[in-house]
Amino acid sequence: MAKVFVLGLDGAPSKLIFEKWKDQLPNIAKLMEDGCYATLMTSIPPSTIAAWTSLCSGKDPSDFGIYSYTKRVNFEYKENRLINSGDVKCEMIWDIIAKKDMKTIALHVPLTYPVKKINGIMVSDFLTPEFNDKCTYPAEFKEEIRKLFGDRYMFDVDVGLASYKSIEKHELLERIFKMTDMNFKLIYHLLKTKEWDLFIAEIIGTDRILHTFFSYIDETHRNYQADNEFKEEVLRYFKFIDIHIGKLAELFEQKNQDMQRNNENNNAAKDNKDTSKNNNTIFIVASDHGMAKMDGRINLNDWLIKNRYLAMKKMPLQAAKLNFDDVEWKNTKAFAVGAYFGRIYFNLKNREPEGVVTKKEYGKLQDEIIQKLAKIKSDDGKKLDTQFFKSQDIFKGTCKDEAPDMIIYFDNLIWGVNNDVGNTGLYSYKTTKGSDDAGHAPEGIFIMHGKEAKSKGNLGIKNIIDVTPTILKKLGLQIPKEVRGKIIE
Repeated sequence: MAKVFVLGLDGAPSKLIFEKWKDQLPNIAKLMEDGCYATLMTSIPPSTIAAWTSLCSGKDPSDFGIYSYTKRVNFEYKENRLINSGDVKCEMIWDIIAKKDMKTIALHVPLTYPVKKINGIMVSDFLTPEFNDKCTYPAEFKEEIRKLFGDRYMFDVDVGLASYKSIEKHELLERIFKMTDMNFKLIYHLLKTKEWDLFIAEIIGTDRILHTFFSYIDETHRNYQADNEFKEEVLRYFKFIDIHIGKLAELFEQKNQDMQRNNENNNAAKDNKDTSKNNNTIFIVASDHGMAKMDGRINLNDWLIKNRYLAMKKMPLQAAKLNFDDVEWKNTKAFAVGAYFGRIYFNLKNREPEGVVTKKEYGKLQDEIIQKLAKIKSDDGKKLDTQFFKSQDIFKGTCKDEAPDMIIYFDNLIWGVNNDVGNTGLYSYKTTKGSDDAGHAPEGIFIMHGKEAKSKGNLGIKNIIDVTPTILKKLGLQIPKEVRGKIIE
């Protein structure tokens, strides 16, 4: 069996990594050529926290009850609270391997704050509000980080969900590079000083730079300008990542060679049970989703109001987040939340406090809304390739009743969603949270390199839930029946 090291590049898109930039990222290209790779289709919905939880559990959102950053409590009409690690209702891969006394190091995996007890070391994610005892397990590992970085360790470029969107571009770039440098320094420190069987580290900087600088690199983006000062910065950052990938690959290759020599030298020993344990390291590079240009946002709640699915007691004087207290529930059939994709919830009888939609009307209402939304065109009159997902068709897990009743990808996520109300017209180009150059795309990346993945080439399309069973197989473990994914051979 092998050790497995997973480097997560949040939001890294297959079209950039596997195609446009492949020749300029030599270390990633070498992993692809010497190993195997695939386009990794993300979860539905393609939310970062849902996707990473799928990747690290082998299950879909209806198995663990995570659909986005906010959670409704008992379907009550009140402010949604921010999600946290305690809301995850399934075993994660580090829980599974701990049963075999295997150790995990998990760095910055989304939705790990506050940290939970694991057999190993955990450092929490970008939702960490401050450097405290809840961000490391064991708690005393916080002091080890403090010795390396003081109190300046960066879990994100700023504190607060989506706050990075308001940072001035030059300052944002500086913070992204600084944070990522810290991330890799911590990775190297742990590789040198700690024992592990599974090491998974997530880099959030790749997501931050693509969300905010995509219009500077994509010539098809409506805001692209050929001569702009940031046109080389995103590639420069990925080259920076690629250098570190090269260092890691070299380190693992050297360890693999040293282990092989040790095994050969001990080959004549009678008791050689442990010399073959962890005799090589599998190196995986993966992303939770891709990224693609965002042309704008559909004002979905305003559309629901106009089409008489959502009734308001009063409207805000200017665009604002939907306030549930202002909704006239007795005349409301549906409301929406979302950012890069749309989530529509029905005001369902016997589920919502003032529900009006009956089970008999449920499917008919879905079809009616889909038929109308499918007619929406872009702001320049072009037909949109909009995808619709009915809850009952895609969610089968124990948490399926918590799922949105419908999920919508406007133009396959090229158009996002604005859930604010009080906007002028159907289209927006920013929200009260800020604006994005890019939104999430379904196609992420998966690269695997090591003794058992030599020169396998392009494996086509795989699913994000396939990563966990693949890791378990490489660790020499059986796949629990609850894991939905398939082994990537």
